[in-house]
Amino acid sequence: MVFAGLVALASACSTPSQPPAASAAISVQPGATAGVASAPSPAASATAASAVAAKAAPPKSDLESLQGSWKGQEVGGDEGTATLAISGRDIEYRGSNPNDWYKGTLILREDTNPKQCTFVVTGCGVPDYIGKNCMTIYQIANGTLTIAGNEPGNPDVPSAFGAPNARLFKFKKQ
Repeated sequence: MVFAGLVALASACSTPSQPPAASAAISVQPGATAGVASAPSPAASATAASAVAAKAAPPKSDLESLQGSWKGQEVGGDEGTATLAISGRDIEYRGSNPNDWYKGTLILREDTNPKQCTFVVTGCGVPDYIGKNCMTIYQIANGTLTIAGNEPGNPDVPSAFGAPNARLFKFKKQ
């Protein structure tokens, strides 16, 4: 209905030099007399408006894509399962070792290559890490979240996935 209203408004506001041609906003309905046009049905207008809205929808931000539960493991680490839970900017990580856990907040930098995330540690199995930043890089591709992170307190961002001294993780969304 909104789409048809916009088309009608646009037509009313313009002064064409020629008579208006048939447009998508006017259609012949089944059962109508030939040559007599009628307005599209509300369902057709709603479908057209939905199609326009779907095309105009911006892609999700990485923060939106990261929301929820993730399951995976550390590459080159123990073979146990690691989990991530992300809600808003809050994150909780649990490794397979009961002492390998972190809680904190995320600050994403989607404008870098690779993309970066600063993880501010608010809770941890290692009390000395609380209040420190953990510098990471990340990638979301084909349903997999890949993260490489340096030890909390190290101000350097990992140079690449698999960089020396950086922990590397791969997660799948649950």
